Amino acid sequence: MKKMPCLFVRKFHGDGTFTITEQVTPGCEWALAGEGVATRKWDGTAVLVKGGVLYARYDAKKGKTPPTGAIPCTDVPDPVTGHWPHWVLANRDQDHWIQQAHGMCCDVPDGTYEAIGPKINGNAEGYEQHVLKRHGDARTDNRTRTWLRSFRWIRDFLSGPRATRYADPDREATGPQYWEGIVFHHPDGRMCKIRRDDFGLPWPL
Repeated sequence: MKKMPCLFVRKFHGDGTFTITEQVTPGCEWALAGEGVATRKWDGTAVLVKGGVLYARYDAKKGKTPPTGAIPCTDVPDPVTGHWPHWVLANRDQDHWIQQAHGMCCDVPDGTYEAIGPKINGNAEGYEQHVLKRHGDARTDNRTRTWLRSFRWIRDFLSGPRATRYADPDREATGPQYWEGIVFHHPDGRMCKIRRDDFGLPWPL
């Protein structure tokens, strides 16, 4: 699972902050052209299930040495951010909660997931138990309509709560929900993302 580019170009400042622009990141034009599908970005921690085995995400950034046996997601670190994501066996003490999330799901197919719940990444999604959310499953209803693929529409979509039609099937409540962001998936495997905080919108709520 490679590090995804941001859909829009971010102008970085010397103090580590940035300003989002309306310029599309080169190579991501397909998202605004209506290609692929738009899906919900979950705020948790990424995991991999491969051959029924659970793997956790490990970022060998800033020159850190990956653990023995780590599976690199890319050949080299990101030249801008320095991030270098890997997969490692989820058998460490800190993997207890994602192991629990994995155990809550039956017959988990191979693929990548977001582990979310009360003890994971601050529980920004507000879950009462640990679960896995398969990446790409929770789609918006703007699958190919280009008039909904614009800087303004995406910003407005992420600004407000989502209505009942976007309800989470793993929850009893079906009222409005806020999304952390959107991930666009192209049929050929390309992906890009955009988040609330890219627009300066508060998250978590």
